[in-house]
Amino acid sequence: MKSKLNHAKSTICGMFLLFLVATLHAGVTNEWVCAGPDASATNALNWSLLHAPTAGETVLLGPTSTSNMTWAVTNALAGWVQTGGYTGTVTIETKYPGQGVFTNLVITGDCLVEGGVITHPANTGDSIEKERLFMTVNGDFTLGQNAAIDVSGKGYAAGRGPGKSGSAIYDPGATHGGVGGSAANGSAKQLTYGSITSPTNHGSGAGEPGGGTVVIHVGGTAQVDGMIRSVGVPGVGNASCAGAAGGSIWLTAATVSGGGTLDVSGLNGSYGGAGGGGRIAVVLGEGISTGDVLLKATGGTATVSGTPCGSGAGTIYVETAAHKPGRGRLIVANAGYTPLPSNRGYTLMPLAGQFREGPVNLDDFAEIVISGMGVLAINSDTIMTNFSTG
Repeated sequence: MKSKLNHAKSTICGMFLLFLVATLHAGVTNEWVCAGPDASATNALNWSLLHAPTAGETVLLGPTSTSNMTWAVTNALAGWVQTGGYTGTVTIETKYPGQGVFTNLVITGDCLVEGGVITHPANTGDSIEKERLFMTVNGDFTLGQNAAIDVSGKGYAAGRGPGKSGSAIYDPGATHGGVGGSAANGSAKQLTYGSITSPTNHGSGAGEPGGGTVVIHVGGTAQVDGMIRSVGVPGVGNASCAGAAGGSIWLTAATVSGGGTLDVSGLNGSYGGAGGGGRIAVVLGEGISTGDVLLKATGGTATVSGTPCGSGAGTIYVETAAHKPGRGRLIVANAGYTPLPSNRGYTLMPLAGQFREGPVNLDDFAEIVISGMGVLAINSDTIMTNFSTG
């Protein structure tokens, strides 16, 4: 009996010690010091604990080093903190499914980004998508006003993508959610693609690359006071003529608030058509408003025959707790320029095919809002039966 009692006490003590070790380990902070010969997060010399962050540790950037970082550590983390003093860029090397083992940066606690920039590598696939930013934050997510998530120019390379264009003078703009503006060398690229409610595709390139892809799933609240940005990048010379298309931002959270910006706008054209806007989706599990966060998916602008005009706006989808799943608000908001008939400045619903399992059903949306001289265009398989006069 005494032996069994001692064994029970030993087991309880062992369990307590395991609990204590686990609790203490969960509070361990590993600070970025960048003391090694490179900027890799897998290099043990770059960390205060002399090892790359392990499961359950919290990553800290800012107090000691503001150097850039390349992140390819695959295990989950307890937390992520970029202080306001951090001014570097963190490149997170998450991949599309089937393109690598590291597809999702998981943070089991909170993610606080008060300074610096987070991005993903430029897409290395010629006609396929390989690199994107994908994060799962089980706690709360905060993006401070002096911080940014910026994947501009990280999408399809110049002249690549389903809605690609070229770099010659007077080429049309590239397309994604909105149709690129046309110019003297031909009509606009009319192949829109991707999902409206869960966008995960890059923007197509023209003279320069299009916008990349940001997917952030937050279990708690998302406070967005900084900028999440995925637009094309301007070129020089002939590469600056036709504009690239905006990319994708997909944010889910219990609630979203703040005064920041989500931007997937198309790039302006110069002696060429402007790039079409990309796609934004914000899905809330509990909240009924996105607060003062600005959602921007306008097409780029250009001047055709002396008249300012624009390309097609991308799509903005907002689903709150007041909506049924998949039946939120569709917003088509452009920059306010009059769309010329020859310019093709419209937002065309994508066809079913490579990027969509089925056609777009406009009856699914609780509300459709068109503003800023936006033009909503339906495709050959678009479903629309309950369009009111409102």
